[in-house]
Amino acid sequence: KKYWRKGHSWLDYAWPKAWIPQGVFCSQKGMVSFIWEDKNRWKYVIVRHTDDWLFHETIYAHLSTIECLLWQYLLAWDQLGMSGAPGNVQWVHLHLCLRPINYNKNNIIK
Repeated sequence: KKYWRKGHSWLDYAWPKAWIPQGVFCSQKGMVSFIWEDKNRWKYVIVRHTDDWLFHETIYAHLSTIECLLWQYLLAWDQLGMSGAPGNVQWVHLHLCLRPINYNKNNIIK
């Protein structure tokens, strides 16, 4: 299920069994360019894709575990973590954001 609201620039994907963490997989090949782990709140991974003509990053947030390393090269469908509910959320889901690489880095998470 997808959720979108004004001021929320991410898509939220809830799992059918929202209380059970599920694997989160890379959408296409790319390199892990950023990892953030906070014990009590956010865990997220940014993968940089520079294939063909499209230069963008994909952000995967609200992970319960991160199973990749910084600068690791991932292929499409490589597992990068497990979904979770860290932070101020009530159910297991994935925050997903696709953005151009020249995006303002000061606005990663609001």
